[in-house]
Amino acid sequence: MGDSIAIDQYLALRHVAFKSGRHGLPHFETWMANRYGDERRVEVVAHSFYLLPRLVVGTARIATMHTRLAKQLAGSLPIRLVRPTSISLGSSKYCNGTSIATWIPGSMWLRDVIIEGARALPPLEN
Repeated sequence: MGDSIAIDQYLALRHVAFKSGRHGLPHFETWMANRYGDERRVEVVAHSFYLLPRLVVGTARIATMHTRLAKQLAGSLPIRLVRPTSISLGSSKYCNGTSIATWIPGSMWLRDVIIEGARALPPLEN
């Protein structure tokens, strides 16, 4: 495998996937299930994105995760970053809250702080 991976290669590999116990499947997992069904061979499920690369070390498994976190962890773990050639969700930014909490002054302030912080981040590399 080179620096990129095609969808057929990607689906054929063994995967470590993220699933939140409280919030269900993240956007990527839902998108993959809707687009490709159960074609991916998920062998291990982690409840933290931080654990994903640790669960591929020393195995033939792969994990799909945020580029920024993957780059940070690649400096301290023996992992290699590979870019999928035909899997792209683009750059999505979400700020979610319940309708009740939306108008609470503290929630409004925190949401504004998060949004401003996200705007200050450099754009993701493609």
